[in-house]
Amino acid sequence: MQNVEIVRRHLARINEGDFDAALADVAAGAELDWSASEGPQSGVYRGPEEWRKWMTSWLEALTDVRVEVTEVIDVPPDTMVAVGPTRLRGRASGVDVAVFGAIVWTLRDGQVTGATMYQTRDKALKAVGLLA
Repeated sequence: MQNVEIVRRHLARINEGDFDAALADVAAGAELDWSASEGPQSGVYRGPEEWRKWMTSWLEALTDVRVEVTEVIDVPPDTMVAVGPTRLRGRASGVDVAVFGAIVWTLRDGQVTGATMYQTRDKALKAVGLLA
């Protein structure tokens, strides 16, 4: 299975709320770097259990979280950039929100070894050396 397919499957499982299946794609020492986030979940999370805590923390305040990928940029041999909105609804307010960003994914041996969130597509492309 190619890296793009692995990431799309991982995100589809998150969208379905199947965190166990999503975490099966995550390597033991994988790092989720959400430190560029302007939201309350900003931080760095290591390993599948911390990833799980991060995912479930979203659901405490939000409902109907849906990650969409509108563009994929493959950066061989082990990196890709996924660009698109995340749509969500405030649990208490019922307000619908869409946030846009890009995630740089690294993979090895069929598993996600890292994911770093950027606020813009250009920042993600700079991080992987595709923009100066």
